[in-house]
Amino acid sequence: MEVIIILATLVYAILCIILFFKVWGMCNDVRELKNYFIKVTPPQQIAPNTNPVTENVFEAGQTVIYPPANRIMIVKEIDAEGLITCFSYDKNGKEEFEGKYKASQIKHYTK
Repeated sequence: MEVIIILATLVYAILCIILFFKVWGMCNDVRELKNYFIKVTPPQQIAPNTNPVTENVFEAGQTVIYPPANRIMIVKEIDAEGLITCFSYDKNGKEEFEGKYKASQIKHYTK
């Protein structure tokens, strides 16, 4: 009986080691798959007269709110990718960087 348990455990251990190296090999192939799909998939078409920065309804100096954290911030700038850089002031009046947000993540703040 002990011999059967030892053989089953040995077979199981060998299969686990084989599975480990198979998974490791698949992880190494991810870069090749990514490059393949980048070549095969056509880039998304962007309408000719659209610019994410000009379509934004936010402007520098506006007060905005980040609803999930209920954080009130001021828009500092909007970069070329359409990300909105926001900051706030601490109790001492020093400017604190709050983060970069997409236009869909923040809303205009009204008192």
